[in-house]
Parts: sequence; structure tokens; C-alpha cells
Amino acid sequence: MKIQKNVQMQFGSSIQRTRSPEPFEQAVKKARNAVGAGLSTLAGVVPSLTVGTPTGSLLASAGGGGSAVSDMSALQKQQQDANMEYLKLQMEVQAENRQFSTLSNVLKSRHDTAKAAITNLRA
Repeated sequence: MKIQKNVQMQFGSSIQRTRSPEPFEQAVKKARNAVGAGLSTLAGVVPSLTVGTPTGSLLASAGGGGSAVSDMSALQKQQQDANMEYLKLQMEVQAENRQFSTLSNVLKSRHDTAKAAITNLRA
């Protein structure tokens, strides 16, 4: 098997870039306008949504404003309850893990002590 010492590798693309990349601000403006257009279309279909700015602040309309706020509040409450339940479960798992580690360390210590005693008797 022959090992080649001089190996040439080409990194990157050999295609020349024909134009400079768009400035970041122009890309953000295009995205904002696209989102605004989508929200305007959505506001025409869903009567309880109004679009105040091109960035799309979605607010409840004057006719049914209370229900959207109460729905959002209910969703936040459900999310808080789910987070608390998850936190409780996480704490229980951590406590169980600590108990297991403690028991494991005690049993290992007993084993090592017995092994050392047997080794000393043989010597």
C-alpha cells in the first residue's frame, strides 16, 4: 500500500458570487411585510382578530374582547398547573435518585470493607 504525501484539497465553493448579500435590514423588512400580509389575510377570515401594525399585534376586537383575554388567562393557568406538576415530578425523581445513591454508596462501602478484611486474612 502506497501512502501519498502531497494531497491537494479544495475547500469552499468554486462558484463566484455574482452579487453581494442583502443587508440584514432589508431581509428583516421583507420578512415583516410577508408576516403582515399573512396576518391581514387571516384577519379577513377570522372575525375576532384585528391587525394593528405590519408586525402583527393580534388583539381581540371590541365586540368579543373579553373572551379572548379570559381564554388566554385560562391557557396561562393551565400552563402554570402543568409546570408545577412537572416540577413536583422532577423533585420526586431527584429525591428517589438521592436515596438510591445513598443506598448504593452504603452497600459499596460494606462490600469494600468485607473485601479488605478477607484480603487481610489471606495475607
